Amino acid sequence: MKEIRTLKGVGVGLRSQLGEVFTVQKTSPNTSPSSETKGVQEETRALQRAIAKVSSQLNQLQQKAEPTARDVLIALDMMLNDVSLIEKAEREILFGSSASEAFFAAVREFEELVSPDPVLMERAADLRDLADQVAGAISGVATALVLPEQGELVLVATDISAIEIMQLTPAVVGVITQFGGPTSHAAIMCRAMDIPMLVACSEAPQLRSGEWVLLDPVADRAVVGGTYDLSTQPMSFQASMPEPLIPVFANIGSMEDASLATASRATGAGLVRTELLFLGSSHRPTRDVQARIYRDLFERCPAGPIVMRTFDVSEDKPLAFLSENLTDNRSWKEPGEELIAEQLSSLVQAQLSSGREIWVMAPMVSDASQALEFIKLARSVGDFRIGVMVEVATLIKDLALLQGQLDFISVGTNDLLNSLMKSDRLNPEDLSQTSHWQPALISALAEIAGICSDAGIHSGVCGESASDPAFSIVLAGLGFNSVSASPSQVGQVRAALSSVSESQAREVAAAAQLGLSADQSKTLALAKLAGFQG
Repeated sequence: MKEIRTLKGVGVGLRSQLGEVFTVQKTSPNTSPSSETKGVQEETRALQRAIAKVSSQLNQLQQKAEPTARDVLIALDMMLNDVSLIEKAEREILFGSSASEAFFAAVREFEELVSPDPVLMERAADLRDLADQVAGAISGVATALVLPEQGELVLVATDISAIEIMQLTPAVVGVITQFGGPTSHAAIMCRAMDIPMLVACSEAPQLRSGEWVLLDPVADRAVVGGTYDLSTQPMSFQASMPEPLIPVFANIGSMEDASLATASRATGAGLVRTELLFLGSSHRPTRDVQARIYRDLFERCPAGPIVMRTFDVSEDKPLAFLSENLTDNRSWKEPGEELIAEQLSSLVQAQLSSGREIWVMAPMVSDASQALEFIKLARSVGDFRIGVMVEVATLIKDLALLQGQLDFISVGTNDLLNSLMKSDRLNPEDLSQTSHWQPALISALAEIAGICSDAGIHSGVCGESASDPAFSIVLAGLGFNSVSASPSQVGQVRAALSSVSESQAREVAAAAQLGLSADQSKTLALAKLAGFQG
């Protein structure tokens, strides 16, 4: 009997694919310390030439890319030419490093600072690949993938970059990686190109070239020796209402995101990660500079409220102009109340010049006293709707104390789950503990929605879970007033929330609450939901 075994991961895409395993072993150009360099001026020129060459290659790839991939490549080019990154590399050259060593050192410095944060770690992964490209351009070593042009291959690698996705041949019908995340640039591009993917698959190294595997992203698995009859069919949502059950906002971290959110028909911006707008700034932006950037962002955002989260920084989520003053305490006050007040003042300025409806919220609030401090500060500066992120478990019990003071909350499910489970959401071994279908999280979400309803506080969810169409129905059924998804997922979430009634959503949520494990909660909810989709 043919051996059949299952490997778990996080699926990207809705289509199953059968293919032959093709493993790739990627080697980076040699960047070990060199005893001799060509001098500061020559190494600096070599770095500048290499960056220009890689930038030119990215621009050429943009010409043949579809819109989503083109936007990613533009973002990569901006990262490559980041002034702060280049300054760090040139400083390393002054200290005696070669051009390649210096650029990798600058990337490692960034990576060490952001390692606990999954969004920024995905940026660090992109930078590592760009460093490979730069080192290859300096040394003349080719870094491109060499892939067959024919066949039906499922590419298996430790990780894969956005640039390498652009190098895939027609023979590659699926991708499995040991590391990586579902919101990485590579995953976004695969989703846009309809290439199914399985990321964070810890058992990927066990796959051998020549084996046949069924890539089943809907079920978050790969089945070695599997056939199409084992495929999990994606949920098909049939809209029964003209508008979603609850509003669907979009999460935004760049000008590019804002434009994509507008195209997605999002109700507004449910989370603007303001720190990402200034990630490469080596100098503290003035109030006028901030106001201009915010106004430009507002012009690109979809019509509707725009929820601005104040700077969310600490030693592990740095801003270059603040990193020397940070402690290990991640809270809304970490950047300093003076800077937060200045940021709020700049938002007032941008609000007045744009005419947009602006909500403001603080990150990493752990109790009612911290929330009241932020509320007092925000009310002293401008006329906003004021909220806080619920991402620290200790805040949940204090929410009722904020009745009449707090206008809204937004749950960051990634951090809240980490707070509840004390697990590492970047570790592929911890997938069962970091799934948003985890019963502990669903129970906490039900408690939050209930407290907010009783207290008259608008409740939303902006974590990764809100980008899961099926889970968005669970959230509506639990009583949340809105969700905010990644721009690429807004359309699917809208469709899902337009396919059920309020009573049906409550039934799906009740089914999810019966699960004793993440897999069981998901299975029960999807089974109930399938019955409503006819």
